[in-house]
Amino acid sequence: MKNNLQSGEEVINKSKVHWVIFLNPFFILSLIMIATSNISPFGFHYLFVVLLIFGFLFGLVNYLTTEYILTNNKIIKKIGFIQRDIQELKLENIESIQISQSILGRMLNYGHLYCIGIGSSTLVIYNINKPAEFKENLDQKINSLKNNKSK
Repeated sequence: MKNNLQSGEEVINKSKVHWVIFLNPFFILSLIMIATSNISPFGFHYLFVVLLIFGFLFGLVNYLTTEYILTNNKIIKKIGFIQRDIQELKLENIESIQISQSILGRMLNYGHLYCIGIGSSTLVIYNINKPAEFKENLDQKINSLKNNKSK
């Protein structure tokens, strides 16, 4: 993470993907198992367990290798370990911020954060833990940058 920071840049907030990403493979595989239980009830259970393990491992890698960072100058989104995807959006270029939460997202405090920048630049942060807190910190930093520029 320090490789992406400029001199004088400070980390204000760090967030991760919400743990709910581990539930997606379980729900999908459970639905498949229920739908196909009459076809091959015994043999399919082994396949279900194997797929569930792979789904959990995929979620674990995603959880451990995804990072969302707010600094005093920009937002950084890092995804991946071997193949790394890093997106940055400078705070001064952000025009609006939107949060999208499902009912489950509201109950478990996760959601998607859309940072819409000048022109066609958009940074989307999926399944962020505590999106309202991250957005509040982001709003405060953007307002403080605007106040410093107007002085």
